Amino acid sequence: MVAASTIHQVAKLFLILGEEIAAQLIQRLPKETARKILRSLSQLGPVSETEMEVLANEFLALLNDPRASLLVDQNETGRRILELCAKVTNDPTFVDSQKGGMIEREIRELLDVLPMSLLASWAGHESVQVLAVVTSLMSPQNAAQFFRRLEKETQLSLTIAIAKLEHIYEETLETLLEELQSLDAKREKGMGAMVAGVDKLKNVFTEMDPQFREELLSKLEAKDEALSQSIRHSLLTLAKLTTLPVPLLSQVSMAFTERQLAMVIYTESTQIKEAILNTLSKNRRAEVEEEIKNGKFRQSEVNNAQKNFCNEGRRLKEAGRIYFPWEDAMVG
Repeated sequence: MVAASTIHQVAKLFLILGEEIAAQLIQRLPKETARKILRSLSQLGPVSETEMEVLANEFLALLNDPRASLLVDQNETGRRILELCAKVTNDPTFVDSQKGGMIEREIRELLDVLPMSLLASWAGHESVQVLAVVTSLMSPQNAAQFFRRLEKETQLSLTIAIAKLEHIYEETLETLLEELQSLDAKREKGMGAMVAGVDKLKNVFTEMDPQFREELLSKLEAKDEALSQSIRHSLLTLAKLTTLPVPLLSQVSMAFTERQLAMVIYTESTQIKEAILNTLSKNRRAEVEEEIKNGKFRQSEVNNAQKNFCNEGRRLKEAGRIYFPWEDAMVG
């Protein structure tokens, strides 16, 4: 049990630390201790400058303790503050117990950003026990995707390993964090080298029929999710072009006849059809709708019309007559 006098001192110290750090500290304390500190804060009267100075010096001495070097990482200040928690709670194991939780959070963050294809490839060289830890730290949605990418025999072994998982040792978490950080560094390096190749692929994929392109990208996604996403992002598709504001999209539409526009939107969703139809005058819209109702277009005609529509959008952008808002959103 923490002495009332100590609680009172810590409440005063919170005034020095400030709201942000004090709030983080409260979250890491046992609930009963946190309640006592908050109660003491609400009853706290004026604190003299002398008292503040004594408390500040004591806290600074704690931060300069050589043992604090064991806690250095991205959130160095927060981890050193845990030393104060250990003092308040009289629990020498408090820092280590909280440290494990912080490592878990870092691992979860990495698992959220690493491509599933990269994780699946890495998993082929890891033990089932390690994979059980990884899966237990994933979100349910990501864990389900991860399972699907593993060999059937591994899926079964992993299911049993997760069921038997009771405790994750800190050493295991630290090793796993290092491996995932290394994997993330390789991913970022690979993405940098990928840019030039993606630019070349963009031109090839732009000339493909939309249906064939989508089939190929879907197959590629199963093999290399990061590459598939990079190519998709670089492409100017009809779906992306129709997200332009009406005044900009109107400039693209005016370059085409009613029959050509009918072919552009003939096989598309209602959303894409409406986006283009809304750029037309009432009379032009009626004519395009009539062409769609009565027309019978070959798939090759539809593909060429859509390709020409996208090329016109690209031409107008390069000429400075329109801009793509999604490119501005990428800045910074």
